[in-house]
Amino acid sequence: MSASGAPVAVITGGAGSMGAATATALKEDGFRVLIADLDPAFTQRRAEELGVEGFAGELTDEATARALMQRAAELGDVTAVVNAAGISPKLDGGKVPFDRITAEDFRRVLDVNVVAMFLVAREAAAVMARDGRSSIVNIGSISARMGGSGPVGASYGPTIVAGLHYAASKAAVHSMGVSLCRELAPYRIRVNTIAPGFTATNLTAVIPPDTFAEVIGQIPSGEIGTPDDIAAGIRYLVSDAARYVNGAVLDINGAWLPQF
Repeated sequence: MSASGAPVAVITGGAGSMGAATATALKEDGFRVLIADLDPAFTQRRAEELGVEGFAGELTDEATARALMQRAAELGDVTAVVNAAGISPKLDGGKVPFDRITAEDFRRVLDVNVVAMFLVAREAAAVMARDGRSSIVNIGSISARMGGSGPVGASYGPTIVAGLHYAASKAAVHSMGVSLCRELAPYRIRVNTIAPGFTATNLTAVIPPDTFAEVIGQIPSGEIGTPDDIAAGIRYLVSDAARYVNGAVLDINGAWLPQF
């Protein structure tokens, strides 16, 4: 246990808007927070702004994922891991048509959104407390079940500003969460998934105004979600209040419902 006696929370993608909101929330709840992201300078600056620990590296690399979790274990009892790192490539602020996605593009999305998440979860399981306090939360997406949209300009909906490769990667994340919850249940480590809908992050900030308005028009609540909305769900899932919640997918989408 760390000198402060605080449990440790690790947040990948922690320098991004969703990760930063989660870091703030978990710090308020008494966690010692370690954020991990790709760019060293940006990660360190964000860590200083938030008053948390920082770690930079390519988490698609096994050794780097292991080093992250070893660093976390040095800080205290690791009881929360939030896999929030992810990419959603855009073309002129819109989705990338499937026939413009290269094999290299597809592999990179799968590496960042799925392989890195698997590696972090695997290394986390080796160091996390096994006394019922531990929780892994993976960030999926509404597109995991809704899929992507049709060709640009299609008259039929829905309009989803994410390419086929992103939707496929998030479907893998949802499936992986189900498998992981069963693998780790005997060790008293819970695994749940959050599926955000349209949320104001750096990934959606580049969307053109007309497309942005079209997406908002599909959401019954008529508004975009915020990083704090997602952080609230994470806050619940890593808390003792969710001690019997395991293998769930928590939809946070303003009633923009998946198709199945």
